[in-house]
Amino acid sequence: MQQPLVSILIPFKNTEEFLKECLQSILNQTYAHWEVLAVNDHSEDSSKTIAQEFSQKDLWVQYNIADRNENFNPSIKVLQYYFDLPVVVNLLDVEIDVDGVLRPRGFVVEPDYLVDVTAVAECFKDFGAEPMLYLLKKYLPFTYSPPLMIGNIANFFLDELMSNPELGFREIFPKVFRLNPLAFSIFSDRDIREIMEKSQKHFVHLKQMVLQTFAENDIDVAHCFLEPSFYAEMYGIQGRLDVFYHNAESDQNPAIVELKSGKTYKPNKWGLNQNHYIQTMLYDLMIKAVFNNKLQPTNFILYSGVDQKQLRFAPVTKAQQFEALNVRNQLVAIEYAMAKGETRLLSRLSPKLLPSEKGFLFRDLSLFEKVYQVMTLLERKYFDTFSSFIAKEHRLAKTGVQGIEKINGLASLWLNDFEEKRENYEILSHLQINSFNSDEAKPVIVFDKSDQTNPLANFRKGDIAVLYPFTRQTDTVLNNQIFKCSITEIDETTVTIQLRSHQFNTRLFEAANNWNLEHDLFDSSFTGMYRGLFQFAQFPDYKKDLLLTLSPPKQSEEIIIAPPKELTQEQGAIFQKALTASDYFLLWGPPGTGKTS
Repeated sequence: MQQPLVSILIPFKNTEEFLKECLQSILNQTYAHWEVLAVNDHSEDSSKTIAQEFSQKDLWVQYNIADRNENFNPSIKVLQYYFDLPVVVNLLDVEIDVDGVLRPRGFVVEPDYLVDVTAVAECFKDFGAEPMLYLLKKYLPFTYSPPLMIGNIANFFLDELMSNPELGFREIFPKVFRLNPLAFSIFSDRDIREIMEKSQKHFVHLKQMVLQTFAENDIDVAHCFLEPSFYAEMYGIQGRLDVFYHNAESDQNPAIVELKSGKTYKPNKWGLNQNHYIQTMLYDLMIKAVFNNKLQPTNFILYSGVDQKQLRFAPVTKAQQFEALNVRNQLVAIEYAMAKGETRLLSRLSPKLLPSEKGFLFRDLSLFEKVYQVMTLLERKYFDTFSSFIAKEHRLAKTGVQGIEKINGLASLWLNDFEEKRENYEILSHLQINSFNSDEAKPVIVFDKSDQTNPLANFRKGDIAVLYPFTRQTDTVLNNQIFKCSITEIDETTVTIQLRSHQFNTRLFEAANNWNLEHDLFDSSFTGMYRGLFQFAQFPDYKKDLLLTLSPPKQSEEIIIAPPKELTQEQGAIFQKALTASDYFLLWGPPGTGKTS
């Protein structure tokens, strides 16, 4: 566990006067970050909680302070209601009063549970923030639409133009069909023509950005990184930027550019959609946490589809950042509540949640309510129980069971030290670049293992991983830009990985001698489970009865199908039964019996 930034050593002299004397050296100072363990809340005025440093010193932490941290009262409420104490809490901008009471400006509950920045931002609308929209979005089906496809195309244009700003539209557009051929196949010819016409405007604006506007705003394209990822445990968030400008040689004037292909709707006073603005504010916090406040980025939102002033400045406002962190805490509370079986939250997902809203929100809330309310008692119990099960699995994958054999899930990336990872075969360290085809659409890096690479590390072909430069044993994903990747080949001497994002800027790869690979996690795989469950709830009754075993599967007709010659007689018989099954076929067997093949 990381140690707090401030430690108080109290000698064995338990008098109030001596305690004040010991604290005198740190009174009236502010500390950016203090990690504590909330262990109780039993103060008479309900405005203080007992917490401990990880050195086991009891401390008072005050909340509900007007004009300081009362905006985090919803976080305190869910902490008391949904979490089982003790709970790890990060205190932000902490003052210590004359009585030794900690007075933070902000709270981050369960910071090891990293929430995606986009998920937090999407809870913000023009009317304010609604955390329950996070739960709703888990279940809603994903559908491709022309606007969504144009957004993907705009991102592709930016990536390509950053590599080669001289490209022309007719030269680059045919490549977009390779992005997702299946998605394009569902569109009509009219849709395709509309997508092509609208995307041409995005191309013109993005090309102007790369050739001129970025430079006018002190952004050097040569020092930009495309879609870099970061983890920030201090704020309990993770995210992937569209463009990050950082000249590592000078650390001067870094910048964040977030690309949006849509138009503004009820923008704030800076001409920005509120959810886009919040997203950028959280990225700002994330960059500052990873680089230990050495970088103070300038933040922009790039609206590639508007006709004027496409690149818009997003000034930092601390109040908005803390409001976003307060919502982030409530999203974690929703996850924990669902994992504990508090599925009554699902009944709140109806138009009554936002009675004055129409349009897309009304449509989505109405769809969920209609599907959820018409289920039978058994179907709803199955739906609720399975939802809780997914939330539990997700929580275990992210934070594990802390304190039990170091099973920390994704959080082991920073909770376990380097030697623990080596002993548990969880890291491929001291990798050295052999070759890197950065110009390819799917960039591949071949690493040589060194004498210090653990030959027994538990990695295999197909694993998803995070890659980051390694200089000293204290380096982790928390103080580095990380690269999401997949292992495509691995043997005794080399490891080959494919980066998830194209990288034209190879300066970081050229500067670092050693690299680490560690296991990663796809949050989207859990979202797929929720969506599959919601799809099940919309099945016809006969299919739901079949899957819930209320109705038996139909007997199949005898059809002779010649099995492949390489199968054994028993495997051939099973093959025959599987292909002739009418409703479904359940295949079960121990490892090594040929189920997969």
